[in-house]
Amino acid sequence: MEDDFLSRQDPEENSFSALVGTVDEIIENLEEENNLVIPQDCIDVKGLIMALDALRMDLQKQINQSEEVQDLNNLTSTLDLDALTNRLLLVKEYIGNEHLDEYLSLTNEFQKSGALKTMKAIEITCNSITKSIDQRTLTLENGEISDKQLKRIGWLDEKTRDQIFEVVGMLSKIVDFFPGSTADGHWRSELKEIENEYKRSSSLHAGFSESEFYQPMGKLDDLDDVWIDDASDLPTAKTLLESIFVLALDHIYGHLRAMFFFQSKSKPVDLETLLSPLPEIETRKQFAEMLVEKAGIITTIPFEISEEESLKLNDLLSKLISVQKTFLHVLENLEFGSGRYKPVLSDVNSHMIVYKESPRTAYDTSPMWPMKRKDRYDSMKELDLFNWLGREYHSEDLIYEEQHRIVYRDFLDFIQNIGYEHKRVTAYDENNRSVRVQPKLTSFSWKGKKNKYRENASIYFYCEECPYTNREMRISFDSRKAPFGGESLTVNVGLDLFRGDVDADEVPAEEEILHLREFAENYCSNLFKDFEAYQREHGLLKNSKFNAFFQELELKGRTFQDLILADEKKKLLDDNIFAILRNSETLLQRGVETNRGIMLAGPPGVGKSLTIDAIIADGNCTILFADFIMLHKAMDMIFQVARKYAPTILIMEDIDALGITGQRGSRGDGAGLSSLLNHMDGIKSNNGVITVATSNHPESLDWALIARPGRFDVRIDYAYPDHDVLKGIFELKLKPYPHQKGIDLDKIVAKMPVGFTGSHIQDIVNQANYISINESKTPNSDIEINQRALEVAFERALYNFNKFLLERPHIKLDPGTDASEILNSDRNSRDENSFFV
Repeated sequence: MEDDFLSRQDPEENSFSALVGTVDEIIENLEEENNLVIPQDCIDVKGLIMALDALRMDLQKQINQSEEVQDLNNLTSTLDLDALTNRLLLVKEYIGNEHLDEYLSLTNEFQKSGALKTMKAIEITCNSITKSIDQRTLTLENGEISDKQLKRIGWLDEKTRDQIFEVVGMLSKIVDFFPGSTADGHWRSELKEIENEYKRSSSLHAGFSESEFYQPMGKLDDLDDVWIDDASDLPTAKTLLESIFVLALDHIYGHLRAMFFFQSKSKPVDLETLLSPLPEIETRKQFAEMLVEKAGIITTIPFEISEEESLKLNDLLSKLISVQKTFLHVLENLEFGSGRYKPVLSDVNSHMIVYKESPRTAYDTSPMWPMKRKDRYDSMKELDLFNWLGREYHSEDLIYEEQHRIVYRDFLDFIQNIGYEHKRVTAYDENNRSVRVQPKLTSFSWKGKKNKYRENASIYFYCEECPYTNREMRISFDSRKAPFGGESLTVNVGLDLFRGDVDADEVPAEEEILHLREFAENYCSNLFKDFEAYQREHGLLKNSKFNAFFQELELKGRTFQDLILADEKKKLLDDNIFAILRNSETLLQRGVETNRGIMLAGPPGVGKSLTIDAIIADGNCTILFADFIMLHKAMDMIFQVARKYAPTILIMEDIDALGITGQRGSRGDGAGLSSLLNHMDGIKSNNGVITVATSNHPESLDWALIARPGRFDVRIDYAYPDHDVLKGIFELKLKPYPHQKGIDLDKIVAKMPVGFTGSHIQDIVNQANYISINESKTPNSDIEINQRALEVAFERALYNFNKFLLERPHIKLDPGTDASEILNSDRNSRDENSFFV
């Protein structure tokens, strides 16, 4: 077989025999001269090395060409590489130090060739094993596996197992090719052994049954002149310090275990009961962590020591504490690279220290901002808060009366205005608290500006220099709004961010948490105080015009120019509303209160609402509108918002409908009245709030509301307009529309009975427009309103008015004149061409 293998090689390349013979001859000559000092030039050392190198290269070529394990084995037996290696060792003794490095290099190449030969054999064998795996198929024949197949599988399994064992054996030989090591490597091997020890399984019983700690000092004992010649024998600084720290921890765990064990046996005490509740203990590491967690219990069980013995022991304890403190001081001031882990507050992916024993580990050993937690019952929000703020944090809700979206937007504008920037915006699944979701973004328009809004989101902020702490700060802000009620806006601030303040005050350790929480509470108090001040001056509601549902008012375009009102009444409105707004600072400097109450009283349709529209249009301040429904639902909120954003014009429409008519205890229940009285003239100041209310029946309102200055100071009565006023209103309403010249408005106005108002005239003009356009052959915007259209429209309005009076004969539209009298007078004045005859 060997001859067959060698015969397949190229004769010109097969120089093994000649080279081996040359080596043998030189070695024999060297052995004969073993006791002689042989000059270098007597032995061709260079030639020997060249010959050996040629042999190595030829050997490598043969190895690379081999495709079967059998060929490799034949090659090995032919060359007897092990014997050749031994003969080369003899050569080493004679070549001298001058060529030693060359020799070492060459022998390494020979050993490499052997290792590569073995790896080639491993590769070929593994390919064979792979083929065996592929061939191991059991095929059913008539629903059964034949004996022939079972026999073939048995033979295949035996062969493959033998090959696997061969591979294992060959791999163990490869290890010998890597004998080198460093001093640091020996140290690290020792650390690896200790690390593996802490991974071993354990339990409470096992931990106390055998002493698992007090590892030998190992390599630390070798730090002396006996073992260390120079720096090359030293470990790296990292390995040295890691060894010191690991062994120090190991000994502390051992001390704690010894104390617990001693007390449990000397008292005796049941350890499981003493240490209850117990955490999960499956490894030695978890057992050690349990000892640290429960260490405080040791101080509750006194050691039985006599007074005489305790004197010396206390001295030793004092010395130990002093030395330990010195050592701890050294450790605290050691700096490696960038130093011990410190969170980079500006880095969104840098976590606060949540585990003192492992500061570089984020909470739950998860990365920052994971998409999902391991257990579906674990809160993702809790994880984010711990990582962003630390394990201890203070949460405080904003107290507000305004709409959720308004305060949300104001707070974000405020917090960014004082230097905070948002680093992360996220949200959490309401149905699965362990899952993160994308926060939904919506928007709303206010004063023509688009405002972003998130009903449910958590926003994480950072400030380079917080105005309240004069240093870096982190906070988070939670927005919550449930679909069917329930909402909140919450600020969270970490207690660890105030640790520097507590350290500066030298607070006792047992009071530290209380002081940290106090600093956090003061921070929130100052933040909220400044936020409210910001809202008063810069909030969305400041100088806005909105109703009590926080909807912007749609201006109708009606101003005082559209209002037919006596000059003295206009002057009264100006003095008590607009003059106060224009001169509020001067009035306050003089000590004059700037809150006023104005009652607009009169029947429906006489101009109260038009006056309100004009006030809203001309008011250059915060304007809050509330009808009786809004007042009934949220009177407290309405007045608080009005005070907050003063100067404010608070408009209360139709306060009769609140049910506060009559005297308390008489016809009304008094509840709505008492609340209104307290808000208008109660403990809280209404400075800057001008209240304008409308009433259709002021004679029915409680005297305490309308007959006392400080509540409603000014009353403006709106009577039914006479014919002169009605004509003026008619002209004003008709003016915007094309109409024929020479229209006789007096003729129509003369027929208007008492009780006709501007609202009726507006309807007449609207109907005249409909009639004129409908009767035109070519409808367009330039069609003029004519006399007939106005008269027909008037007749229709009069018909509706008379029907109203006919159904309510008791109504008095004018002092001393009831509805029946007006109906009779109207019937007498109707001519035969009337539309409704």
